[in-house]
Amino acid sequence: MNRYVALALGMGPALGVIFMNLPPAMDPLLAVYGCSYTGFSVIVSALFWAYTLMQVPGGLILDRLGLRRTLLICLSGLVAANLLPALYPSWGLALAGRLLTGMSAGLVFVTPMKMMALYAPAGRGGVFQSFYGALVPVGSVLAYLVVPLLVPFGWQWAYGVAVLSWLPLLVAVLLVRLPREEAEPPRRLELGSIARDARVWVVGIYLSLSFGAGITMAIWVPTLLAEVMPGRSAAQLAWSGALIMGLSFAGRLVGGLVLFGLSAYWVAGSTLALLCLILAAMGWGGLPPVLTLTLALAATGCGSFNFGAMFQLANKMAPPERLGGLIGSVNFLSNLGAGLMILFFGMLKDLAGDFTWGFLVLAALCLAVLIPGQVILKNLR
Repeated sequence: MNRYVALALGMGPALGVIFMNLPPAMDPLLAVYGCSYTGFSVIVSALFWAYTLMQVPGGLILDRLGLRRTLLICLSGLVAANLLPALYPSWGLALAGRLLTGMSAGLVFVTPMKMMALYAPAGRGGVFQSFYGALVPVGSVLAYLVVPLLVPFGWQWAYGVAVLSWLPLLVAVLLVRLPREEAEPPRRLELGSIARDARVWVVGIYLSLSFGAGITMAIWVPTLLAEVMPGRSAAQLAWSGALIMGLSFAGRLVGGLVLFGLSAYWVAGSTLALLCLILAAMGWGGLPPVLTLTLALAATGCGSFNFGAMFQLANKMAPPERLGGLIGSVNFLSNLGAGLMILFFGMLKDLAGDFTWGFLVLAALCLAVLIPGQVILKNLR
């Protein structure tokens, strides 16, 4: 493994830290900002919306500026975005820092993904991209472990942990000379050609259904289990959400390893077909708790297992000078679909009282996209 791939992998845990560095410090931050839970949720969610909206422009910026300049901009942005809110206890400053963190994180995601596509061993970009994806939840777990130990010494440590995660990587970018990975940069931004490529939409929708199913399970499985376990609350069953997140890490890791021997095209199609069957089974409703949890874990496993395969397919769709924009577009579709899926399930719970129809709708969507999708992607086998 060369130093460029190692540097890219190191950004995975650091990215996970900034996603979850504030929730473990919720009580002291509520007191410092004098805000409600709604106000705190605005600060936390601001990162995710900025991160999602930055995916496509972030990829295009990367293609325009190249790896080194993009990394210097986004890593400097992440350090500054977490230093500023620590200087003064202001809700507005915290919100501004969170928005800047999300924008910088959008650039961070696509940049290591492009680095691994370019510098991983030939034909193995998806393998290392899968490892990178698996390391992100590891950083989130570390944030939950470390932040509660440090915030008793000052609320600023909620942000200090993020600064300390990114500062060594910024120094590393200054010290490591990145080769010129692109040919001449494109004369114009190539979003139009990306948007017209049906394969981009297929992979984006595949990843949206897969990632969306996994993140939906992580958020709603405690509530789902509470439905079939009378007398138990979602709070008492919160351990099931942690179990789902752990499986997400394992699924991405193993899914990357299998690409050494299996076709990404086959992995993508077969896991989506299996996910369709699992979701259809969950849509029957009235299942015993053990079977409900087993199926939720299986759905998460399928949704995580194909992460590397999806990006392995995406790596084949564009030359290096357009790869950042393409990866950003695929990830934008993935995050957008996942966000809509979470919202859909929450609304369904309020309106119908359970999630049964939600699983059936997702199963139908998987089936509807699978056959035409495999035909469109067949030239990437």
